[in-house]
Amino acid sequence: MPSEAFYKLDECKKKKIVEAIKREFECNGFEKASVNKIIENAGISKGSFWFYFENKEEAINFIIESYIEIEKEKALELIKEKNGDIFETYIGLYDFIKEQKIEEYKRELLPSIFKDLIINKEKIFKKFSPMPLLDALMRNDDFNKNINMNRFKRPTKQEIISVIKILNYIMRTNIIDQITGNIEEKESKENFLREIEIVKKGVLK
Repeated sequence: MPSEAFYKLDECKKKKIVEAIKREFECNGFEKASVNKIIENAGISKGSFWFYFENKEEAINFIIESYIEIEKEKALELIKEKNGDIFETYIGLYDFIKEQKIEEYKRELLPSIFKDLIINKEKIFKKFSPMPLLDALMRNDDFNKNINMNRFKRPTKQEIISVIKILNYIMRTNIIDQITGNIEEKESKENFLREIEIVKKGVLK
């Protein structure tokens, strides 16, 4: 997490720093990204950058965390809209994330992050694993109380956690495959829907 001083910055300055981080990772990926370039584009001193962030990993993870927060809020909205149907919630979340990441957040930034995630043996980008979104949702009482448990064969909390973990995984991997160019958009969605049906057969009455 960035330092408290970063969060106390005025919104204009904070936005300029965030955009500088995004731009640098978008252009060069993690390994080649230059802190000096981020500093130059953000219009801050080197001391300020290290005061706000401990390292490059923390800077990019801050960007990733902002995506996770958006996903969580959308999931909370969808679970109510879909009357507690966790599968329909994840289909809606898939569509939302795909559009957000491919259109709103630029096409170049996320592929750069994902490529680094795939090739980096240290797995520094843990925030984009399925767990952070899963943890955020399972800690949220509003999300949990809106899940329709009646359709499940074994409607226990552990069963629901396992289902959400699986849904997180197949959603994320299909989106990554599409963004990184491994498969086309149509095939990605078809794969996702087919895998959801397989999960349904195993857990629903």
